[in-house]
Amino acid sequence: MYLFDYENELGVEDESSNINLFGNYSRIISLNENSEIKDIFPFNESQRKMMSEMENKKIFCTLKKNVDKRRKEREDNIRKKIKSNFHKKLFELINEKLKKAGAKLYFQSLPQYFISDITKKTNFDALEINYKDLFEYTHEKFINNKIANSKIEVMKRVSEKKYRKNIETLNYLDNNLEISEKSGWSKIKSMKYIDLLEAYFNSKEFEESIEKLEKKETKNYINDYIYYSLNYIEHFKSYRAEDLHINISSYNNYINNSNNNSISYNSIITTPNSLSLP
Repeated sequence: MYLFDYENELGVEDESSNINLFGNYSRIISLNENSEIKDIFPFNESQRKMMSEMENKKIFCTLKKNVDKRRKEREDNIRKKIKSNFHKKLFELINEKLKKAGAKLYFQSLPQYFISDITKKTNFDALEINYKDLFEYTHEKFINNKIANSKIEVMKRVSEKKYRKNIETLNYLDNNLEISEKSGWSKIKSMKYIDLLEAYFNSKEFEESIEKLEKKETKNYINDYIYYSLNYIEHFKSYRAEDLHINISSYNNYINNSNNNSISYNSIITTPNSLSLP
């Protein structure tokens, strides 16, 4: 048994010490170890129902918050994968064309900062940039930013080294017009980033990425990968809007229509072409 009581310094009970701050109710509260709050302050039925509803709502909100967090993490991871696959394939194609044209210098990858970053503003700002200018943009945005972090500083130094090599390649191609023209670089450099993305999502190279994923990922992952790919550009263009609100019912219908089979890229785009670089 626990007694909650008050005494003055002399150990004599003082009536004023039991005054309740929220009224004149001043009885001593006695609890045993198994007592519950309802035994001390008995709620009426409506109050008990309200407390129960509040508790249920709290649990629901917590669960929803956790689900929303996991869903966003999944979406972010898939979009990073999409962006990474696109840049990997693009560099392979460009360097292959340069090699066939007899080039001696080739492009390094863009900074990992840029490839890993999927924030709406950053990607929205990059959509209309010409591909050649994208090198300068990523250098300014992700290497020259002032962030005090030892790990980031190491990544910056690696990115800085790649950037210098890319600048050498750009200068090399500017001074070798024949190779620039023969490889198609003279046209590629003027293409907008958004146009290259659209070309990729309608290419055999994108289909090949899906086929590779099907060998190691689940059906649901492939479904989501295709879905977020088809909405990839619109997602970032929605930066100026309030938010991109995905129509969940439409998405569920899209998944259900797959008849529980892995969605083939060919079922969405029937005639994929090779990435249409010059």
